[in-house]
Amino acid sequence: MFAAITKNGQRVILEPFLIGSLSLPPPYYCPVCREEVILKKGTRRRWHFAHRSFSNCASEPESEDHLNGKAALYHWLTSQGLTPFLEVFLPSIQRQADILFTFQNRTYAIEYQCAAISVEDVVQRSQDYLSQQIAPLWIYSSSRLRPAGSSTYSIHSFEWSGLREAAFAQRPALVYFAPRDRRFYFLFPNAVLSPIVAFADLYTLPLSSLKVSQLTELPLTKEGKQIWRRQWLRQKKKWRYQRNHWQTRQDSRYARQIFAAHCSDIPYFPWEAGWPVGGMYYLNTEPHLWQSLFLLKLQSSFPLYRQFSTQAAGDIFSPVVTRHLSTKSFPLIKDPLEKAIRSYLYLLEKMGIVYRTDTGWKRVTDIQMPASLDEGYSMDKKWHQRIFY
Repeated sequence: MFAAITKNGQRVILEPFLIGSLSLPPPYYCPVCREEVILKKGTRRRWHFAHRSFSNCASEPESEDHLNGKAALYHWLTSQGLTPFLEVFLPSIQRQADILFTFQNRTYAIEYQCAAISVEDVVQRSQDYLSQQIAPLWIYSSSRLRPAGSSTYSIHSFEWSGLREAAFAQRPALVYFAPRDRRFYFLFPNAVLSPIVAFADLYTLPLSSLKVSQLTELPLTKEGKQIWRRQWLRQKKKWRYQRNHWQTRQDSRYARQIFAAHCSDIPYFPWEAGWPVGGMYYLNTEPHLWQSLFLLKLQSSFPLYRQFSTQAAGDIFSPVVTRHLSTKSFPLIKDPLEKAIRSYLYLLEKMGIVYRTDTGWKRVTDIQMPASLDEGYSMDKKWHQRIFY
């Protein structure tokens, strides 16, 4: 860490003065736990303060990547005409922000995260900042970017919890930073294959050309080439023909009960289900399952040609999600389930299942389970062509 305090509570900052004598003599103490810390003045690593090996402080040990990242971001914000503050401890929430700065009358806390932490930690930190009217900006080390194939990335659960949206950006994004290359990476998820694997667009900007507004509000981008769309049909085929992988999960057991009430089973899910839609990243449950459950709930709750609102659709499906399905935690995304439902209703309109009115929706056809796997996959191919091409 770059910040410490003296015995008298005076604040000592190493950044940007990384080399040379300090004006305040030791001993130095951690602002968070008040334990004495050591000033490390190595020739290979940046000067920094460190806890002793037997420390009980809750703060994480810092890697070289973490130190370099904080330093680079601090200097960049300074070059943008702002006055950032390193390692600010906020007693009211017992949190220490890596960097705190104000931009356009709003205060932001940068959390530059290199090591893996728990989802609960990300959520709690975010909520603590928000309780103080501070907007958290989760920035992950670029070393955490893990390509898993063409336009496919593996995203850990705690990283997902840093997903954020902006007023003028139509898609949410995860943000990564490479201190060595001085480059930002913005990962925009397109479709989710599993709780940790997603098709996504990756955009990169050098630190020298990035504006502060592009960090706080996300850069405006166009969707990349949707090469992954061709792979989606293969995924639907796996969901239909590969059995047994779903039989032990809680959400699958519940889905099987609902399917059984319709004299069917999971592999015979409706062809109208299992498609990529906006907001689907909220649900860990695979899309062919949650969309099937949504369709069947919609059918049992709203008769043909009876008008209903997006809110009403959410009200009947939300208890299913809460009790039986698996979801992610998104402290920085407003109403993620509503986004998923609304986006799926738009797709169902395109498929002729619902009709949009001035004040809501009407269901105009019933959902039918395919009589065979081959019939289901044949309809999958038909709708894949219509939806994507």
